[in-house]
Amino acid sequence: MGDLFDRIRKTMPQSNPGRLTRQQDADILAFLLSVNKFPAGKTELYRQSEMLREIRFESAKPAPRNKREMIQWSQPQYPKISSRFPERRIVR
Repeated sequence: MGDLFDRIRKTMPQSNPGRLTRQQDADILAFLLSVNKFPAGKTELYRQSEMLREIRFESAKPAPRNKREMIQWSQPQYPKISSRFPERRIVR
């Protein structure tokens, strides 16, 4: 989270990078998290990137709910190719 905060701090706004206050940077980060459906915490976000580096995102594949899902996850997914039209050739 600290790296994202630093990126916001150094690159925003595009017309004048680095002009925002640390509070404004934290507000932007909080907005990005809320728009992406991350739950709100009990306290405000820190305004120091060192403290924000302690917050990490961990992802895990959800466990299959049934046997059918387990089979689908174990098989590679390939795009479906439609072949309802015959191949066309250009003759000159």
